[in-house]
Amino acid sequence: MALARSRLLGFAHAEVRQSRLPAQWPTGKFELIVLSELCYYLDASDLGEVIERARGSLTEDGQVLACHWRPPIEGCPQTAEQVHALLQQQLRMPRVASHHEPDFFLDLWSHDGTSVATLEGLR
Repeated sequence: MALARSRLLGFAHAEVRQSRLPAQWPTGKFELIVLSELCYYLDASDLGEVIERARGSLTEDGQVLACHWRPPIEGCPQTAEQVHALLQQQLRMPRVASHHEPDFFLDLWSHDGTSVATLEGLR
């Protein structure tokens, strides 16, 4: 955590926090929630709760970005494929970007279905 804090010193809006999910989910509304290299460590029940909390914590135009390593990880109850399938099913949001390759899955869901370029005024 010290390294993360030191790298973010110039960014007053950034907060570094260590929590146990899903029980210690942060309060508030967020424009972007990143679930990276995390979800396959959760069992199906905890992952379902994380997904619901993420969905409920988004702003009206909020997005969820998920990135997970595809090769098997010993001891993980979920694979990247299972995680992203559950995200697709339980987020009940349009997937606006997807990049899958042999090493990882990267998917972006948007609460209102708007693409990143449109949100940034590039379209």
